[in-house]
Parts: sequence; structure tokens; C-alpha cells
Amino acid sequence: MIKRIVNEIRKRPPYKWHRHIGTLAAVFFVFLAVTGVAINHADALKLDQRHLASDWLLDWYGIEPETDSVSFATAGGHWLTGTRASVYLDARRVATTTEMPVGIAETNGVLAVATGNEILLLTPDGDLIERIAGNFIPGPIEKLGITAKGQAIAKTPTGMFLADRNLLTWKPSQATAIWSQATAAPAQLLEGVGKAERRRMLNLERVLLDLHSGRLFGRLGPYLMDGVALLLLALVGTGFYMRFLKRGQ
Repeated sequence: MIKRIVNEIRKRPPYKWHRHIGTLAAVFFVFLAVTGVAINHADALKLDQRHLASDWLLDWYGIEPETDSVSFATAGGHWLTGTRASVYLDARRVATTTEMPVGIAETNGVLAVATGNEILLLTPDGDLIERIAGNFIPGPIEKLGITAKGQAIAKTPTGMFLADRNLLTWKPSQATAIWSQATAAPAQLLEGVGKAERRRMLNLERVLLDLHSGRLFGRLGPYLMDGVALLLLALVGTGFYMRFLKRGQ
């Protein structure tokens, strides 16, 4: 008798709708739960450091290869290329930066790369030795070069400064400078640098945030997430309806 009543209830439209809506909504709920947990622990998971290099995904986001760069030829036959985010020695990414390089100086077996707010010290092969910034540089650097004696010299808004052997102490100077000059690197090299930078412009945290909000699917994405919310409301509504229906019987 009880089994027959249960079967009759299951045949009623509210129960069928509740079952179908629940199946459909479960897929989205699992998806939202997984992305939500990942986003909540983004720092611990270092999601902002996990870059996605998929070309189709980069195309979907409209991310183009980096074309804004500057290059300097080194005495060792290498190319030092910088963007607003990275420094490359030939095709190898050797350091991060926040500004484009303004000059280089090769002195005492070290390759010094200057941006406006810091100097990177590299080995001739591109290994990062040290970053020099703050009080250890003479000010915002506009140019970097060497003197006839091979000492590093920098030009700032307040004048020229000559560095000691370790590039940690700078003194005002009027020495004749041979400034490094930006020059055009081979097109193939620049193309490779541009593509490498492109693959660093999209991280996993951004994609998960866009997935969770629906923005990844374009203008209609947020409406899709609104639809998921309506599914949840419908699931709750049909659940309450069946609960009261059962009580009424």
C-alpha cells in the first residue's frame, strides 16, 4: 500500500520536475563548489603564479603577443631584451621587472641592466645575481653606460653618477660616458619573446574567477549563472511543495 502511494507521488509533475531540476543543478553545483574552494585558497595554491599557455584560451581572451620591447646588444654577442614585465637574454627569460630597461653596462664580468627604479646584476650567461634598488641607486635612472676605464656610470635627473666595483656606491661624476644604445634585435628573436610574454599574461586564478562568475562565456555568461541561481530556487520550491503535499496526504 505504502509503495503504491509512493509510486503515485513520484508520477506527479512536481516530483518529476524536482528530479530533473536536481540532476541538472547538481552539475552546476559541483562546478561552483570546486571553483569556489579553489578561489578561496588562491594564495595557498599560488594560482596567480600558474600561467596558462594554451593558445586557444589566450585567443579567447583576446591576448596578443607582446610587441612593446627594447633590446640591447651585449659584448658577448647576446641580445638583452626587456618588456614592462620581464627581461630576456636572447630567448631565455632571466628576471622579472616592472619597468622597461633603459640601458645596460658590462663591467667586472657582470652585466648590469637598469630600469628606472632598479639595477639587475646578471652573469654573462643571464643568471640573476642581485637586484639593486632604493638607496643603493643614485636615483631614477635615465641612462646607463661605462666610462673609458670600464666603470659603470648612470645618468639621473640630478646628474651623472659613477659606480664602485660592486655597483653599490655611487658618486657624482663628470666623466665621459659611453652610453648603451637600444637597437633592433632580430625579428625572429623578438617574435619569440613576444610569444613567451603572451603565455605569461593569463593565470589560473583569473580563469577560475571568470568561470565562477560566468564571465568566461562572454556577455551571456553572467546570465547563465543567474539561470543556475533560478534552478536552485526552483529546486527549493518544488522540494517545499512536495513536503507540504506529503503532509496533506
